[in-house]
Amino acid sequence: MAEKLFKKFAQGLLIVKASNSSFNSDFSGLPRRLPDNNGTIYATDKALKYCIRNYLNHQGETVFVWRRYKKEDLSPCSLEQNYKEVFGSEHSDAKKETIKQLLSALDVRLFGATFSVKNSNISLTGTTQISYGINKFDDNLFFNSQILSPYANSAKPDSKQQTLGNETKTMEAHYTYDFVINPNNLSGVLPPGDSNTSNLLLQESDVELFKKAMCHGVSNTLSASKIGSDSELLLFVEMNSTENNGLVESHILPMMKDHVKISKNENKTVIDLKELFDAFDKNYTKLISSVEIYYDDDNTELVGIDKFPIKKRHIVTLDEIKSK
Repeated sequence: MAEKLFKKFAQGLLIVKASNSSFNSDFSGLPRRLPDNNGTIYATDKALKYCIRNYLNHQGETVFVWRRYKKEDLSPCSLEQNYKEVFGSEHSDAKKETIKQLLSALDVRLFGATFSVKNSNISLTGTTQISYGINKFDDNLFFNSQILSPYANSAKPDSKQQTLGNETKTMEAHYTYDFVINPNNLSGVLPPGDSNTSNLLLQESDVELFKKAMCHGVSNTLSASKIGSDSELLLFVEMNSTENNGLVESHILPMMKDHVKISKNENKTVIDLKELFDAFDKNYTKLISSVEIYYDDDNTELVGIDKFPIKKRHIVTLDEIKSK
């Protein structure tokens, strides 16, 4: 059965909860913080993309941008070595052939890639752009613990003392990411008239996998630092779109995270979407074709979606999308 191209604009939110966890620290080991009066904790798009790529990897998808190691000495692969490891051959001097090979990787179709090596200088803008994740919870607290290594201090060979270290965890944060999917970003990249390249553009099945990766990629990335980090809500909005000379035309919604409020009610997270859905109802009802919400109903309470303004509604739990 032939794949269907994804020919719409889509936007949305992903909220990642980190509780006594370190979802994305800076190089000092501390949570990243905005230079504002509250010292608001944030996480980069790279932290989320790592979790998405990890999920896609485990699903057997081809992932190009990934840390790989040379078998002989376990040192990191260079860009050229990574290309050969993924695709099984050296990159072609023909630029269009290298582009086609790169776009056979799902993460490149989604997020793009830069391939700058001898005889090739390629920069592909992906269809999916993700903002930084800003903590929308009022508190921006973290704590530091000293930890003891089982080994002696290598800087002092004669020392009988074990090495001390530190680790920092965020008390609680709710990283709120905006994302936009624009299929036009790959238009014009591939040679025109080549009927064998349609599978290298964004497919509907790619977007479905992306949704699943957003819902479960963080939880499935298990490490000592990321335990306690999970996706708690995915909001996915498809716009009414038209085609004009092969390009998709659509309205772009404003940033959504500015209209989201997050609080606590006993042990549940309360995500207030009333302001956002009021804006949908007032300004964008005719522009939106569907709204999907995936959330953790065991630990999350949604507010403000009772008067759902969009005709096509789709609300399921994260567990339901996993079982599809």
